[in-house]
Amino acid sequence: MQDLTKQHLDFEAARTLAHRGKLEQALRLLKREAFPQDAIDTFVVTSMKDAIVQKQFAMLLSFLFEKPEFQAVCPMSVQALLKELYDLNDYAGFLKQTFRFQLTEVYESQVAEAIVQLLESGQIESANAYKLRLRKLTAPESSTNHSLSIMESCDLCDKALSVLRRLNTNVTRHQERHNCEFRIAKTLSATVYHSGATLRVYIHSAPEYLELLLEMAEYGQIRTINRRDPENLKESKRPLVAVIHSKDDVELVMPLVAFSHSFKSTHATSIEDTVVQSPLQTPPRKTTRVAMLEGRRTERKLESPERNPRARAACLASHGLTCKVCDMNFQVFYGALGNGFIHVHHLDPLYRATAQREVDPITDLVPVCANCHAMLHRRIPPYSIDELKRIVRIAKGAGPQ
Repeated sequence: MQDLTKQHLDFEAARTLAHRGKLEQALRLLKREAFPQDAIDTFVVTSMKDAIVQKQFAMLLSFLFEKPEFQAVCPMSVQALLKELYDLNDYAGFLKQTFRFQLTEVYESQVAEAIVQLLESGQIESANAYKLRLRKLTAPESSTNHSLSIMESCDLCDKALSVLRRLNTNVTRHQERHNCEFRIAKTLSATVYHSGATLRVYIHSAPEYLELLLEMAEYGQIRTINRRDPENLKESKRPLVAVIHSKDDVELVMPLVAFSHSFKSTHATSIEDTVVQSPLQTPPRKTTRVAMLEGRRTERKLESPERNPRARAACLASHGLTCKVCDMNFQVFYGALGNGFIHVHHLDPLYRATAQREVDPITDLVPVCANCHAMLHRRIPPYSIDELKRIVRIAKGAGPQ
């Protein structure tokens, strides 16, 4: 008698769960309590009929997706349930189940309408997510051009152009067969490759400035690929490669593109441009401009010591992200753009190393800003931290201490 009572209570509990739209949990309860399979099948069919009467189409579709073996005994087909869900204006549920059952082509017009309705109702993030998934389903596997790429890749490329033009107004973008080329003053400065959901940016720069760009990348300004084999980067015509996944990455990479272009620009185009004038002197008489030749391609092989990113992380964990010379903090000055950015200076210059050596991140490394790092290396051997602090104090008129 007690077993029958318990079985009855378990069955009622399962019915309650099914009535609340938790058919999957009800099914697990019946199986756990060892109900006969025939009784379970009958219960499921009855519960599915009740769900249709109660218009719980989203719940029923979720159950059928998890348990496809019950689709054959369901009173309505998946496509009929999707149509009912669409007619109820449950656009988010309709899109979710349509993508789950891979029926976007069958309901192409309804899917487009549902996305529009989500946008109009203010559910912008959900609508954009489904637009992106729709583009991913139709996007080719291999590289493609801008117009055929997935929406996310197109948006990031457009954002890259916007950021670069904010930094340099003389920027043009050329859409090629498999990429977009960014040119500054007719000079190829970056190439964006569209492939899948990844946006790769190749930064073009003169070989002699590769070491500086690699150092900037090493200190967190961008993330590079193929770092396991630095020689490949050094010998490549497009040495620095960044992988962009978000708008924050775009904000970090594009300034470096503009920065690398400044190395290629011709700053002195005439004799008068090279004359150093005092503010009190009369401007010299203008001379005839002389055209000069530049741009001949040369090959150079570079070799640089390898840095340990763990040592850098340990140094920053101990000393923080504020410059030890001038107290500059990039996040305080630049906001979110400067978050986590700082150079790390080797007190014993790394260029002296002829082989691997041990480094103490606490005593051998110090965080410095980009400006102070450059000034430290204005002399060989480099200035010490205290020496540069003294120079800064004198320059500010505070006097040496």
